[in-house]
Amino acid sequence: MQQTVLVIDDSPLIQEIFSDTLKNNNINVLQTFDGLSGIKTALSKMPDLIILDIKMPKINGYQVCRLLKDHKSTSHIPIIIMTGSSKQDLIEDPESWSFEIGADAFIEKSSDMDLMKIIKPYLDKVSSGKLQKSPDPDILSNDDIMIAISNLFHKQLYTDVTRLKTLNNKLKTEITNKLKAEKEKEEMQRHIYNSSKMESIYLLSGGLSHELNNPLTVIRLNAEEGLDILEEPSINKTVLSDIFKKIQSHVERMSSIIDNFKQFSMKTKNEIKSNSIHKLIDNSFLFFNMQLKNDFIQVIKNFYTTDIICECDASKIEHAFISLILNSKDALMNSSNKEIKITTSLENNQAVIIFEDSGEGIKPEIQHRVFEAFFTTKDVNKGKGLGLHTTYRDITYHNGKIELLPATELKGACFKITLPLKQTTA
Repeated sequence: MQQTVLVIDDSPLIQEIFSDTLKNNNINVLQTFDGLSGIKTALSKMPDLIILDIKMPKINGYQVCRLLKDHKSTSHIPIIIMTGSSKQDLIEDPESWSFEIGADAFIEKSSDMDLMKIIKPYLDKVSSGKLQKSPDPDILSNDDIMIAISNLFHKQLYTDVTRLKTLNNKLKTEITNKLKAEKEKEEMQRHIYNSSKMESIYLLSGGLSHELNNPLTVIRLNAEEGLDILEEPSINKTVLSDIFKKIQSHVERMSSIIDNFKQFSMKTKNEIKSNSIHKLIDNSFLFFNMQLKNDFIQVIKNFYTTDIICECDASKIEHAFISLILNSKDALMNSSNKEIKITTSLENNQAVIIFEDSGEGIKPEIQHRVFEAFFTTKDVNKGKGLGLHTTYRDITYHNGKIELLPATELKGACFKITLPLKQTTA
């Protein structure tokens, strides 16, 4: 008995090639060029096999396959989905989706494919009676076909709506979980930032006494000298004036140190405004001048010829600078040549700040981890591995960039910070 294959494909060339091959192998061929006609033909002619394209007019191959597999009269008919479209051209992954909607096989069309080799196993099952047919494969009238198609569309619409609701609920759950995870991440980052800042405050408070003791000593000595002059029969007003000016200068210095420490220690409201990069660098060093001097560390500032003004949160940028200074200070403890060098410049309308030191540098095998939270090469009591991580976050918060550069002539660690002069708002 001659077997029948229905080819549903909108390409006349494919239809011609497949038809010639099938007819040459004594197979009866039915041809339709769109999905709707394919459904009608399948329901009215009951072919032994269906070859189905995906991209077609009216309804696509996926819909045709689902409709035919859902109907009791055609559910037994093997359907081979063949497509010439690359996977990148399709919304869904064609192979996995084809099997999910009931296709028996998925084949990508190619010029060297053997059509008969592909379809023969399915036709053999039909001829051997191994393929379980519908108990009532009645040939339907035209009216019955239209009713069947309408019922199938309603059924699929209900299935699709139900599936869409399920996917929607799943998406809502995923969004809720993602928002929760983002909130937890923000809380963790805030905790890390606060821990890093508290660590910096703790380290700065130790150095603060050194920075204040020196001007206090000068004030005390000058005050004693001033009192001695006041006891003399003739008061030298010029000398006394110089003494008072020295006292005033050191009081102002102490006031500046305390004000900067107070401002740094306070919780900020992420205030973005115009700030001098050079002033922020100088303010950061205010806490270390005496410590660096006592440790014989030379600070070299190669500032750009004019002041560089950036829109930024002063507290966050100072925090970043202080972390880099602390790292350099620790790296120079056992170094014979102790230098910290800061260079500023302008590149492509961005501020560039380079921090480098003459320490031992950072080993190549750990350079990729320097900005990780809790990663540190210091002793347990000397650091928690938060400094460079929060420095990275402080800089990227301003749409900036910080990177570890290869060592320069100083041979130590070298960090390059790039900050936009103006912050863009979304």
